[in-house]
Amino acid sequence: MKRPLLVGLAGIGALGLGLAGVVAYATRDRPFAPWAAPEVAPAPAPAPDPPAAAPVPSPSPSAAPIVPLGPISVVVPPEPAAPPRAPPRGSWEDVDPVGRPAELGAIGPAVSMALNDASAKVAHCFDPDTEARHASSGVVPVAASDGTTVAGNGVPAVLLLELETADGAVRIVDAPVESQGTTGDGVVLCAQRALRGLSLPAPGARPGERHRLRYPLLP
Repeated sequence: MKRPLLVGLAGIGALGLGLAGVVAYATRDRPFAPWAAPEVAPAPAPAPDPPAAAPVPSPSPSAAPIVPLGPISVVVPPEPAAPPRAPPRGSWEDVDPVGRPAELGAIGPAVSMALNDASAKVAHCFDPDTEARHASSGVVPVAASDGTTVAGNGVPAVLLLELETADGAVRIVDAPVESQGTTGDGVVLCAQRALRGLSLPAPGARPGERHRLRYPLLP
């Protein structure tokens, strides 16, 4: 009865010694530290306030309104016009026209008098029946320096008399139109036919000269 009791007590004592050894081994390198309160994480700092927006200036009453500009267009300058071609040498277009017989030199007075005498033939072209008869024969031929006619309100037609001198005379080679104005086609055609090929007496005229004289068609 006593022997088993002693054995049990011895076992309990051995167990206690073992537990004490385990505790001593686990705490042999850790110095004793007094109890400390658990650390508390600091509260996060508050976010900074957003920067205040800059005030929008109000337009002054005198300020001009802002108008948006449209797309910028590039203006391409037009190409320069080609210079007019010089008329062929020796052609009638190469002869500068004059406006009065007095500008023809020595033959001017004789040509002026001869044209006055021929004006009766030209005046006959303004007769309505004569004009209608010539107008039905075709369009007025044009042989001006630039190849065109110039229209105008209330302006008579102007012919360019092509004059060629001979011995003591001046011959009208042709009478092309410089500008038709408001003169009818029939009048112009009739006057051209009356003047073309006409020989004007001009004492003192020498052969070989060429002139162009502007001749307005007046009734």
